Amino acid sequence: MMREFEKRGIPVTLARYPRLTLDRSWRVLEDQYFGKPGVRRMYADLLDAFPTRAIPGTDFVASSDKSYAVYKEELEVTSRINKALGDRAFRGIALGENYFRLLGLDTTAPRICEQK
Repeated sequence: MMREFEKRGIPVTLARYPRLTLDRSWRVLEDQYFGKPGVRRMYADLLDAFPTRAIPGTDFVASSDKSYAVYKEELEVTSRINKALGDRAFRGIALGENYFRLLGLDTTAPRICEQK
């Protein structure tokens, strides 16, 4: 659907969909888009603007025929964008607070830095 929007030049405005949750494979984004100049920053800015509407995902399936090295590489690739996120988006996406809220759990992501 998004590819068709892109092809037709149709803008997607997330503000029109306040309950939308993005679930997109970071690996696909990293492989196809984030390597291009400025694109990772653009997606990080989008996630920072809507820090509660995204959860990380991947099409990678762990299995006994994949080595630890393969899993480690996949984790590194899918985590690259986390370095570009602001604090709120990082807590929600990388530390899982958005999952907790989505599942209705009464918990928060762990504190990893002192609050100022």
